[in-house]
Amino acid sequence: SGKTTVGAGMIVDLAQQGKRVGVTANSHQVIGNLLRKAAEVARERGVELRIGQNPGGSDGPTYAGARSLKNEETVDALRSHAVDVVGGTSWLWSRPEMADSVDVLFVDEAGQMSLANAVAVAPAGRSLVLLGDPQQLDQPLKGSHPPGVERSALAHVLGTDATMPGDLGVFLETTWRLHPDIC
Repeated sequence: SGKTTVGAGMIVDLAQQGKRVGVTANSHQVIGNLLRKAAEVARERGVELRIGQNPGGSDGPTYAGARSLKNEETVDALRSHAVDVVGGTSWLWSRPEMADSVDVLFVDEAGQMSLANAVAVAPAGRSLVLLGDPQQLDQPLKGSHPPGVERSALAHVLGTDATMPGDLGVFLETTWRLHPDIC
């Protein structure tokens, strides 16, 4: 529906205002995709966007234009404004030293991130933006869990609503992936 494009535009807008921005998701590939799109939007607007990514393990960033950051380098890079945007999984953002490290933390594919992970990463940002479609795919699960845990962070926000109510966020009414007759 264009959530990556809208999210990327928001990231560039925030970075232009001097805000520190974080991006998280369940996988490095999803994070890299949003970082790549933010870089594309920044180029189109003629904006310099310095991007870092904590790739985890020994692999490099999934967005090739990102500066690779280890856990201990990430906080320093954000505090010194050496980077505008940093991507990393919940393993990065839930670390105690990451608390208040960014002004806004974007949770991409929030329809697939568990509420527990969203709560764990929330202290990293002063504000949280949940991007996703709770009707797209359920959150991947392994094992059995108490009732309610199977719902994603975005599903908890929506409650019984099928689409995003205007007082809780933005519902993108246009889709660019499906033929209008199908949509």
